[in-house]
Amino acid sequence: ILKVGNNIKDSDIIIAHNATLSGFLATKLGQMLKIPVVVFMHTNPDKDIRPHIKPFDIKRKLFWTYSSHFLEEYTLKYASKIICAYKFIISYLISRGVNKDKIEVVYHRINVNRFKRESSIIASGGIETLKILCVGRIFERKNPENIIRAIKNLKAKLTLIGNGAYLEKMIRLAKEIGVQDKVNFIKSVPN
Repeated sequence: ILKVGNNIKDSDIIIAHNATLSGFLATKLGQMLKIPVVVFMHTNPDKDIRPHIKPFDIKRKLFWTYSSHFLEEYTLKYASKIICAYKFIISYLISRGVNKDKIEVVYHRINVNRFKRESSIIASGGIETLKILCVGRIFERKNPENIIRAIKNLKAKLTLIGNGAYLEKMIRLAKEIGVQDKVNFIKSVPN
């Protein structure tokens, strides 16, 4: 579907991964070159970002206010298609006047059959330690509290990769329930 040539004018489609700056630039370029633009949305900025900006964080507050009224409005209006990673983002798009026909939901899923172990795991008292990797933003909708609580009585190690409004809360929880030595918190890793 995507043909990328030596020149951007030879491309069949432009893809952006948000409705802010990259989405705005992609839609502007798409209009200029008459190329369709697909915007991927992973969050609802009105619920996942804007309410969590600290009052004294003036730079972020200005960016997200400006973004809401100018960048996002333009991006959502002129994107050819908007693909959401989660269904809850649809309400944000509809409230911004996006036609339902432009919206698709494509969930992030993993084909677990590609990652099956060849040997069995005995997590509670066996020889091997269960190693758990959890990647994603740490906020209300992806709250990893249950997985942190679940490893308390298991022979397991949890690596949580991500940052967000709930990170400090999860670090405190791990200490409170005595699993801080079983949980490795990593804010981010390079692509």
